[in-house]
Amino acid sequence: MDKSEQNIESMPLLIEKPSIATRFSRFIGQLISGIFLLIMLGLVGIYVFVQTDGFSEWFGPVLIEKIYTLIKGKVYFSDMRLDIFKGAILHEVSLTAAGDTVLKAGDIAVSYTIEALLKKSISIGTLTLDHPSIKILRSRDGTWNIEHILHPVPEDPTTPPFDWQITLDNLELCGGSVRIVDSLDMIAKPGIFNKSDLDIRNVNLIMSGKAFPGIHRYEVNIASFTSNDIRSGLDIRDFALNAVHHDQGIILRSCKIITSGSRLSLSGRLNEVDLFDEQLAKKLTSAPIALNLLAERFDSQDLRRFLPDIGIFGVYDIDLDAEGTLREISVAQLDIGTGNSTLRISGKLNDVDDAKRLFFSAESNGQSIIDYDLVLKQIPVLALPSLPYLGTVTFRSLLVKGRPSDSLHIQVDATTKSGTVQGYTNLVFRGKDLGYNGDLSLTDFNPGAIAQNEQF
Repeated sequence: MDKSEQNIESMPLLIEKPSIATRFSRFIGQLISGIFLLIMLGLVGIYVFVQTDGFSEWFGPVLIEKIYTLIKGKVYFSDMRLDIFKGAILHEVSLTAAGDTVLKAGDIAVSYTIEALLKKSISIGTLTLDHPSIKILRSRDGTWNIEHILHPVPEDPTTPPFDWQITLDNLELCGGSVRIVDSLDMIAKPGIFNKSDLDIRNVNLIMSGKAFPGIHRYEVNIASFTSNDIRSGLDIRDFALNAVHHDQGIILRSCKIITSGSRLSLSGRLNEVDLFDEQLAKKLTSAPIALNLLAERFDSQDLRRFLPDIGIFGVYDIDLDAEGTLREISVAQLDIGTGNSTLRISGKLNDVDDAKRLFFSAESNGQSIIDYDLVLKQIPVLALPSLPYLGTVTFRSLLVKGRPSDSLHIQVDATTKSGTVQGYTNLVFRGKDLGYNGDLSLTDFNPGAIAQNEQF
C-alpha cells in the first residue's frame, strides 16, 4: 500500500451537516410538539381541577355574578358540580323575581355538546329538573312575576334574527308542580278549568325537540306527560304528542290523550299556514285541513271542565275522519256511540267561521239506532221535545241539511215504537213562529205507544 492510500484511510470521516432549513423545520416541529404537550397537560390539569370542590366554591359566585348581568331575578343554589366540557348539576336551586319564588327545584342537571357552538348550534343532551315547583303570578298592577326575570332588551331593527339551531335530546321533569294565579281574573268554580287559576300537581314530563328559528321549523316529541289539576279535577294519566311546524303548515303525526275518564287519539294536518306569519288570520279560512279522531271512550265531563254550559252529558265512543277548509269541510265518516245508541253519518259543513251562513248536510244510510229518551237526557242542549212514543228509533236512511239560522230539510225512513215513518219535512226558523211543511206517512201504526197505554 502506498503512502497516499494510507493517508486517505487515516483521514477522519466527514459527517454531512443538515441544511439550515432542515434544522429550522425540526426545531419548529419540536416546538409545536412541546406546546401541544403542554396544552394537553394543561387541559388535563384543568379538567382535573374543575372536578374539585375548590373550583366549585370559586366558580359558583363567578357564575352567579355572570347570571346577574343577564337577569333581574335572583338565583341561588347550595352546591354545584361542573364539567365545563360536558355539563353541570346544581343542587337546591331557586329563582326569585318581583319578590316571588318563580322556580324551586331539588336538582337541575344539564349536559351539552360544547363543540356544537362552532357550528352555530346549541345542543343539549339532557335537561333534568327534580321536583320543580313553578309559580306564575299576576299582580294587581297587571304585570306577571316572570316579566321581572330578565332585563328588558330594546328592540333593534338592525339586529339580524336569531337563526341558530337548537336541539334538545331529552328533557325530564319529575314530580313537579305548577301554580298559576291571575289576580285580575275571577277565580274559577270547583270542577271548571281556568287557565288563570291552576294548581297542577304530580307533573311528570319526558320530551325532546328541535328548533330552527331561521326557517320557522319546530319539531316536538312529547313521549309522556302526566298531571293532576286540583282546581278542575282534570287528571291526565298520559299525554303524548309528535308534531312538526314549518313555514308551510303543521303536521300532527300523532297525539294521545288519556284521562281518568277518556281515551283519545288524533292525527291531522294544517297546510299553507305559518303561525309566525302576520297574515295568519286571513289565511286560516282557506287553509287545507285534515283531522282523524278516534275516541275509544270520551267522558263528556272532561269537555264540561272547559265548556261548563255546553249541555252534553254521558260517555261516548267517536270515530271521525274529515278534511277540507273552514269554508267547506267534508266529513267522510262520523260514528258516535253511547249506551245502546249508534249514529253513523257522513256529510259536509260550509262556512264554519260564519254562524249566520253556516250550512251542513248529514246523511245516514242504515246502521243507525237512536234511543230518543237517552238522547233527550244526555244532550239537553239540543232542546228536543219530549216524545215518549218514539222510543228506540232505527234509521234505514236519514238526510238532514240546511242552515240552522234559516231552515232545515229532513228526509227520513225509520222505525219507532209507534210505527214506521217515511217521507220528508221542512222546518223554517225565519220568523218568530216556527214554519213547517212536509209529507210523512206512518205504517204499522201502534196507537198504544202514542196514548202511552199498553191496552190499546
